[in-house]
Amino acid sequence: MKITVHTILGLKQVLGQRQTEIELPDGAILDDLFAYMKARWGEKLNTHLFDPDDGTVLPHLRIMVNGQAIHFLLGMQTPLKEDDIVLILPLISGG
Repeated sequence: MKITVHTILGLKQVLGQRQTEIELPDGAILDDLFAYMKARWGEKLNTHLFDPDDGTVLPHLRIMVNGQAIHFLLGMQTPLKEDDIVLILPLISGG
């Protein structure tokens, strides 16, 4: 199944574009998508997404599936389906 990943800023530079399509097997969950991304983009991506101590997603990232924050879904266990859109956005503050 095809999943579209959107991102900005530093992650956009690592991926080489703001949007990329990724093929995953049917029945994949969000954690599978991140495992694929880690394998494809390697250490360069890992430092932008994952805590080096425990491998969890960095707390300053907002991850959404089809416009819903994963905290309101099943977190990294959220099931994915064909044509889902996953947004990975760093929280930005300013004033």
